[in-house]
Amino acid sequence: MAENCSRNSFFRLPTEIIQYIAYLLPRDIDMVNFAQCCPWLAAKTLPGHSSIWRSRFIDLYDVTRQYASNEVKVEYQIRAIVLSQSISFKFGQKEAQTLWLEVLRDMLRESYWLLESNGPYTSKNHQKIRDILSNSELLNRPVSGYSQKDAGSPSDLFCATQLCLTGLALDPLMSVQCLRTDYDVGVVYGYRAENSRPIVLENKLDLQKLLHIRNFWLRHLLCPTEATFHASYINLAPRYKPRSWVSLDPLNFERSYFRGIRRTPDYVVQPPDLVRGFCEPIADFQGGFSGWRRICFVIYQWDQEQPPVLSANDGTEPALDENAGPFEAKWPPPDFESDFYLVQVYEGVILPEGRMMIGTWIDLLETLDKGPFIFWKR
Repeated sequence: MAENCSRNSFFRLPTEIIQYIAYLLPRDIDMVNFAQCCPWLAAKTLPGHSSIWRSRFIDLYDVTRQYASNEVKVEYQIRAIVLSQSISFKFGQKEAQTLWLEVLRDMLRESYWLLESNGPYTSKNHQKIRDILSNSELLNRPVSGYSQKDAGSPSDLFCATQLCLTGLALDPLMSVQCLRTDYDVGVVYGYRAENSRPIVLENKLDLQKLLHIRNFWLRHLLCPTEATFHASYINLAPRYKPRSWVSLDPLNFERSYFRGIRRTPDYVVQPPDLVRGFCEPIADFQGGFSGWRRICFVIYQWDQEQPPVLSANDGTEPALDENAGPFEAKWPPPDFESDFYLVQVYEGVILPEGRMMIGTWIDLLETLDKGPFIFWKR
């Protein structure tokens, strides 16, 4: 073998050239076949310190930290093997499903870190996830154990990963078709007492309730047979539809207060709908993800026949300015029923990407009027 190598000019090429040739091969199996041609090629191309692994990894994935050479090889091989599997949650979440979700979770988190540090950016992880889920049932059947009579509760990892994929699921090009059986309408509308608990309690998210609400909106926005919001959503101009992985809003680590006026394109409300509320971070990881934020706010109109009582700012909202006329009234008012023509209270969660919120609302004047909401930032 040594004599043949010395006579063949190919075997006298520098290691860097050999590795570059292997890197240029289109598929992983082509690279493996190349390395198996002889022990000499295997020794040049397959070790962890080979440049092939880092080059192929950078081509496919976002790089958010410095991997050691051996780490890059292991991470590349894990993703190549795991993501190539056809995974079903028909019978619940077992070891294979958990590993698959963990890889998706890590890729999502990397895309968030990249957006946070670099601003607007085309995420390689995003494109990879889109390609994977285009051939997966994960978004079409967003329920763990959907073929089982008693599937049990889905894991926090499953719920959180699904929620973080909401922007992608709402892309009509993904052709997601959620079923009515993929959510419990009693949970979505809080019909029973056990379903009316807060979405955030003691720094813990009710991920299952959020997923029921998310699945409800997937069904009603994307399914033509529902004949509810589908036509309105599909006919929205592209600039009004959700856009995922565009930019990441910076996370404020303290509670912040806000106020404003609700505006609808091409429609003027008189008197205006006023909005005030607060947003605060949820410190703990939820389902393996950080960056969740709780948001609570009220949308209201003063009763025009009952002028509000003016009051000085107490520090629980932005300071008054020259445009603060509608907000100079004492807050909270002494009597909701007599002071308001409209008052609706919202509690929700801003998803880690920072561009979408999901939650529930209730009308304080007509308490039977309540339901789910989903808002997104253009």
